[in-house]
Amino acid sequence: MEYLQNSFTGLYINMSILISVLSVIVHIVCALGVSKDLGNFHKRNIAPQLMPNFAWVLTVLVTGVWGFLIYWLMHHSSLSR
Repeated sequence: MEYLQNSFTGLYINMSILISVLSVIVHIVCALGVSKDLGNFHKRNIAPQLMPNFAWVLTVLVTGVWGFLIYWLMHHSSLSR
C-alpha cells in the first residue's frame, strides 16, 4: 500500500512540474508574439493603446493567455475600431 501511495505522490510531483514548465513556455511565447507585433506597430508608426510597449510585453509575460487575449481585443479585434 505504501508503494502505491509513493507512486501516486511521484506522479503528482512530475505532472505538476510538467504543467509548470508548459505554463512558463506558453507565457514566454505569448510575450514574444506581442513583442513582435508591437515591433510591427512601431515600423508603421502606430502607438499601442493604453500602455507603452514594454508594459504590454511585461503584462502578457506575467498573465499569459489572458493578457494576450486582452492585448488582441484592444489592438486587433473589431472592438478596437
